[in-house]
Amino acid sequence: MSRHFRTHTTSRLTFPSSSGGLAITRLPFSSTSSKLLLQQLSSTSPAAAATAVTITTSSPARNLQRARASAAEQGMEEHGKAAVGWAARDDSGVLSPYNFSRRAQKDDDVTIKVLYCGICHTDLHIVKNDWGNAMYPVVPGHEIVGVVTGVGAGVTKFKAGDTVGVGYFVASCRGCECCGNGYENYCAKMVTTCNGVDHDHGGGAATQGGFSDAIVVNEHYVLRGITGNCVGGIRDCQAMLDFAGEHGITAEVEVIKMDYVNTAMERLEKNDVRYRFVIDVAGSSLAGSGDAKI
Repeated sequence: MSRHFRTHTTSRLTFPSSSGGLAITRLPFSSTSSKLLLQQLSSTSPAAAATAVTITTSSPARNLQRARASAAEQGMEEHGKAAVGWAARDDSGVLSPYNFSRRAQKDDDVTIKVLYCGICHTDLHIVKNDWGNAMYPVVPGHEIVGVVTGVGAGVTKFKAGDTVGVGYFVASCRGCECCGNGYENYCAKMVTTCNGVDHDHGGGAATQGGFSDAIVVNEHYVLRGITGNCVGGIRDCQAMLDFAGEHGITAEVEVIKMDYVNTAMERLEKNDVRYRFVIDVAGSSLAGSGDAKI
């Protein structure tokens, strides 16, 4: 027997920190700003007063416009690996072939040929602009599995030929308490794998996701296996995998070609999905050749 879970946006989450539980509440995104409310809770007294901090960040679309203008002024337009993916051009969410450039590989970067990419409901929200922050054209996809094709001179953890994964984010400050505790996904400078703006590594370019043939990622955000997530750490995930192995529970997915992705998105929106969709990116003709699934 298998169990399938749907991920919903969590309005409040508490996890351990060096000075108590850190509770995070996300307020709805607006066209002008999004707010992240951080409350530091006492680990010893539930009645202790909480200290609240509000962080306001600019709209991603506005950040992208400013970054592109700055890059153009300084002659810093991105030059790197040619890539092809499937992108949405507007809030219809319809995906079609899109040619673009990945950034040039840096010393701490890993270049990955994308083999497979899962489809998450987050991808549907992004391409439909449900959160009001879509930066079109946008290539979705943040559940990436691929093979390393190149590494920068400073990369120590990976080599060409390694099978690796990339998750929901590709950058963070790595200096704040959240990053220090392994919760980079709550860093104020976290950059999502798609529909984000990467100032530090990407020269201010919009990030494009795994519905594409290749991606360039800082080695810190490249994974070799399941190492934990916001609802379970390494030990919890290992216990889950051990249980699944003992009882013969395997992943149940519906593997599709890229040409089927728009139908898959429609089915996802209608809840007409029994198993999780996974795109066979490497086995697809990204130029498009009809509607097909495996």
